[in-house]
Amino acid sequence: AIQLQGDSFQRILDKMSRLESDIYSRRKIRDLIVPREIELLVLELGEMNLSSVSSPTALSADEHEHNVQLLQPVLKYINEHLGETIRRDDIAAILHFSPCYMSKFFKSTLGISLSDYITDCRMRRARSLLRHTEDSVNSIWIQCGYKHASLFYRQFAAYYGVKPTEIERDGKQRTQ
Repeated sequence: AIQLQGDSFQRILDKMSRLESDIYSRRKIRDLIVPREIELLVLELGEMNLSSVSSPTALSADEHEHNVQLLQPVLKYINEHLGETIRRDDIAAILHFSPCYMSKFFKSTLGISLSDYITDCRMRRARSLLRHTEDSVNSIWIQCGYKHASLFYRQFAAYYGVKPTEIERDGKQRTQ
């Protein structure tokens, strides 16, 4: 829970109340007042002394290590099935968790969402295959579990800042 000092809490409540009123009345949206109010609210939150933030779910080092160990079969499953459709339900079943709890547990333990982790693994695998094999880009996006080339190309370019076809293969420029 966040402990607010002095009248900070009341100032934030007042701003949120004005913002809510403006949004519902729609009277100031045309004048761009609402986005400015949001900006001011965010700035005020940023200036607050949040040193008193305490997390009731903070884990000890031993508990965190236990959770990481608990996730090892999940991480192994993901790595072994990157070329396939990986469903959250299947991953959750490994630990007998609900899919929703699995996602929360994964993120709280590793600090990255399950879907981002899978994407990260697929991107690293794709880059490795592009660099160290003679496989075509079309073969590689399939091997990495993508169903559509366009999604693979878009994600790869966003992730690495270059197209998959621009990755050098063991020191040699990749041919198309």
